[in-house]
Amino acid sequence: MLAFLGTTASMIAVINNVVAGAGIALLARAFIPSVPGWLHAAVGIGGAVVLSVLFYFYQRWRFDEFEARSSVPARS
Repeated sequence: MLAFLGTTASMIAVINNVVAGAGIALLARAFIPSVPGWLHAAVGIGGAVVLSVLFYFYQRWRFDEFEARSSVPARS
């Protein structure tokens, strides 16, 4: 698991997901201004975590697909 989190793609994805989480928090603040600020922050953090987990599963799927293709013997 840690090997997948150490790739350059994962590091860039986490940064992008933190930016997306900030955007989610700002949207939550714009659409629901009556709730406390900590709730907007929690929604943003939750969004960033969900996006990061989704990227992790996507990356695992792509690596598994590559391994499946590379393990097929070549036709002669």
